[in-house]
Amino acid sequence: MAKLESKPLSWFKPVPNQPRKHFDEAKLRLLGESLKLRQNDPIQAMLDGTVIDGECRVRAAPLVGLEKLDVIITDKPLPTATSGTCLQQEKGTPLQVE
Repeated sequence: MAKLESKPLSWFKPVPNQPRKHFDEAKLRLLGESLKLRQNDPIQAMLDGTVIDGECRVRAAPLVGLEKLDVIITDKPLPTATSGTCLQQEKGTPLQVE
């Protein structure tokens, strides 16, 4: 069963074997500034904190001084979870397109 919580950034674990090796810091900062205004979509993570969807948001948050993010915690990926959504950010606007 999935549940929504607010967790400190230290709770989140990166995706094992992340295929993406470079994250543009300037774009992450823009995303982070958007997160400071409002977090539109919660991160999706497994019970152990492993990020299913939202790694760019997790990486962006500390760059702008955020300490917590909303997260949906689940024991299995939700049907709407898609890995690699942060790639969409590069083609769209920096405002939480992820």
